[in-house]
Amino acid sequence: MEKIKEYFNNIKIKDKVSFFSLLAVILIALLLIIFFGKNVAFKVGVSFNLIIGCIVFLLSAILIGKAFMKALVYISAGLSLLIFLAQSYCLVPTRIASGDNALKLILIVGFIYLIVDFFDVFIKEVSDLFKTLSPIKKDLIWKIIFMIVFYLSIIVGFLFALYQVVSPIVLNLCIYK
Repeated sequence: MEKIKEYFNNIKIKDKVSFFSLLAVILIALLLIIFFGKNVAFKVGVSFNLIIGCIVFLLSAILIGKAFMKALVYISAGLSLLIFLAQSYCLVPTRIASGDNALKLILIVGFIYLIVDFFDVFIKEVSDLFKTLSPIKKDLIWKIIFMIVFYLSIIVGFLFALYQVVSPIVLNLCIYK
């Protein structure tokens, strides 16, 4: 038992990531076999591997989520300021059309700046994560493509959740009614 623990403690992080990437590809193939296979015992074994794959996916989502939250915390002050400014403007009893247009311009420019700033910080965090986890090798182009698609799917999920939270706040402003 001690030899097994020592072996796993000596494995480098890049070897673990390569193993998890290979495991994810195998799990996708096994998932297809579950739907087309007829042997029940085989399906149970494949399902067990699928559970392990889900755990790997969850760990990857946690790592990307950490980078996402760091970038979100970085831009949160600017986002809060824009929303506060717009809501304060809507509380003013007398408004004019040019003020509404100015606020729309401020919101558009502010959101563009925040989106660019968010992705700048997020890309730096993710690139640091990739540098830590796995050096890119030229002979494993399929691995690079798979990892990009895999992480982009997680990122899209996080961005959609953020959109669902912020859009009702912005769409309920007085300038859009």
